[in-house]
Amino acid sequence: MLKYATEYYTDLFGPKNDHDLHIEQSVWDELPKVSESENEDLCKPFSELEIKEASFQMEKNKAAGPDKIPIEFYQTCWDVVKKDITQLFADFHEDKVNISRINYGIITLLLKKSDASTIQQYRPICLLNCLYKLITKSLTIRVEKIAEKLIHTNQSASMKGRNIMSGIMILHETKRKKQLGIILKLDFEKTYDKVKWTFLFECLAARGFSPKWRRWIEQVVSGGTVSVKLNDLIGPYLKSFKGVRQGDPLSPILFNFVADELSRMILKAQSNNLFCGLIDHIIDKGVAVL
Repeated sequence: MLKYATEYYTDLFGPKNDHDLHIEQSVWDELPKVSESENEDLCKPFSELEIKEASFQMEKNKAAGPDKIPIEFYQTCWDVVKKDITQLFADFHEDKVNISRINYGIITLLLKKSDASTIQQYRPICLLNCLYKLITKSLTIRVEKIAEKLIHTNQSASMKGRNIMSGIMILHETKRKKQLGIILKLDFEKTYDKVKWTFLFECLAARGFSPKWRRWIEQVVSGGTVSVKLNDLIGPYLKSFKGVRQGDPLSPILFNFVADELSRMILKAQSNNLFCGLIDHIIDKGVAVL
């Protein structure tokens, strides 16, 4: 079973035939961009206070990563370890350290249902080293300050200050007021696992993120390895070629940058009246679209 699970995730994360498809440049033109001052804040040196606050914001009582050191250790022993951790962040800022050495995780498979018969019925949770997660948590806190401006309000999941129930409220109001509209319901299979890195990095570049920030994101996204754990057995480590990890504090916001482009393309099509013909057809045929 472990061999089968390892082969499954090797194929899921493995390289696929690339393509030459890119988003039309005009889609990017009118989007909000990261300003020069915001890039300076994103890429400034990490202070000891900033690192400490990131550490104490991380959730307690979570399963430890492969190094078996939970976040409680860093929080409790902060005065002892702070000098070494601050130096690690300084080296990371100056591109003097290869964080792939701590960027490895174990995919633990949890049953979604008691009578699971396929591997898709297991929920993969990637356990990462807390020291690596502390770096991505610090990056997350920085980028959250400008994400509100960059990511459309249509994206409500995993966005600070937004509520996933907003979409349901909009649907309720549309129905209550008997307004005409189209509901587009999309089910993303293996959402985080199938994020294409080249597209993610293209999104970040188009939104005005500086080369230094994008280089940091490339390091934390593409520099690691994972193994699969099943029935207390751990398989060999394998290299990922796509996807963002479940369990990484930075993953939700990176995925939102990717999903935001789909939302922007739909809005652009709407503004160009590409939906008008479809709506007229629906009215003419009396078809309800869900």
